[in-house]
Amino acid sequence: MSILISCTLLITSSCDKQEMEPELVPITTSGKNTMGFYVNGEIVNIEGVLGGFCSCGVSGGVSQDNIIRVLGGSDEPNYTVRFYFPQDSINSNKEIFISEFIYKYEEMTFRDDSQLGGRKFGCDSSNLGKVKILRLDDQVLAGTFEFDAIHAESGETIQFTDGRFDIKWN
Repeated sequence: MSILISCTLLITSSCDKQEMEPELVPITTSGKNTMGFYVNGEIVNIEGVLGGFCSCGVSGGVSQDNIIRVLGGSDEPNYTVRFYFPQDSINSNKEIFISEFIYKYEEMTFRDDSQLGGRKFGCDSSNLGKVKILRLDDQVLAGTFEFDAIHAESGETIQFTDGRFDIKWN
C-alpha cells in the first residue's frame, strides 16, 4: 500500500502544470466592444473603444450614404483590421462577400505594424472576405468574419479565421 501511495505522489508531483492557452474573445451580440481572430494561426484579441490617444480597441458605424464600417486595432501585436461595405450588400443569409479594394465601399484590409505605416494587405477577386452579420440595429453591430488578404507588391497572403466582432455604435 505504501508503494502505491509513493508512486501516486511521485507521478502527481512530477506533472508540470500546463499554462492556460489564450482563447479568442467569445462571440457575443450585446455591444461589448470586442474583436478577436486568428491571423495565420496566431490569436489576436481586441477589447475597448478605439479613439482618443489609444490606437487599440474597436469602433464601427454607418455613414450618411449607408456604408457600414468596422475597425479594430491592437497594440501587441500592432495590427489594424478594417472593413467597409454598403448596408444594401447584405444578402438574405445576412452575409457579405468582399472581393474589392475600393475605399469606403467594399474593402477589407489588414495592416501590420500600423503605427509605422506597416504593410497593407487586402482582398481581391482571388482572396475573398466574408462577413456574417449576427446583429445589426441602431445600437449594436455584431458578426463573424474570415478572409485571405494579399500584399499587392510581394504577393504574400495572410489568412484570417474565426473572426468575430461585437461593437456598440459610436
